[in-house]
Amino acid sequence: MRKNGNKSSGGRHAKRPKHIRQESVSSFNDRPSPEQSPEQSPEQSPEQSPEQSPEMGRRKRRRPFKALKRSPVWTVWNWIWPVGLGVLAARILSTWVIGFAYVPSASMVPAIQNPGHILLDHLATEWMPIYEGEVVVFHWPDNPTQIFVKRVIGLPGDTIVVKNGHVYRNGQELQEPYLHGLYTAGNYGPYHVPPGHYFMMGDNRNISDDSRDWVHKYVPRSFIIARADFEVWPPSEFHQIPQ
Repeated sequence: MRKNGNKSSGGRHAKRPKHIRQESVSSFNDRPSPEQSPEQSPEQSPEQSPEQSPEMGRRKRRRPFKALKRSPVWTVWNWIWPVGLGVLAARILSTWVIGFAYVPSASMVPAIQNPGHILLDHLATEWMPIYEGEVVVFHWPDNPTQIFVKRVIGLPGDTIVVKNGHVYRNGQELQEPYLHGLYTAGNYGPYHVPPGHYFMMGDNRNISDDSRDWVHKYVPRSFIIARADFEVWPPSEFHQIPQ
């Protein structure tokens, strides 16, 4: 009985180390060897070429785009888009911020010479109220395709009268130092400026074609484009336009 027990016990002890060793080997085989890169899969041999890797395949697929970047079309595009962006920015700037205008008449002498180039401020009339004495650029009420530059004389609700060489606004004579002594000939008015409209006159009163002569005598607020701030050309006449 003891012998059979020893056999049975010995059989169990003989199999256990073999079983443990198999688990241990299997466990170590799951780990990368010191010579094997952690990024390298067990199926990939160390001698495998890098060009055969998936990453290299992705790089090859990007090459047509790199070739396009070296093409003449790409070079031309790199020249065109900055120019187009600059033209668009200049257009927005000249339409909504500042601009320039050419004055081909003497109706605003001495404030603006004939001929003269003036700098315009669009924001001034877009965001601030129009005031008496302001020099503005606007669409002519009798033909909105034409652009005029005049001085604001009458505001909405004002009554304007011209007599004895002077302009009267609501019964009060206007103080106009920007005329430099120029005389306003003739008698005109009274003109009752309707709401939302303005009465315009040129500084060179005796030759100016302005609200006194127009069929549609008053300029709507929506027709006013900008304020004339500076005369910039010719250089000898550069100055700020008196408001």
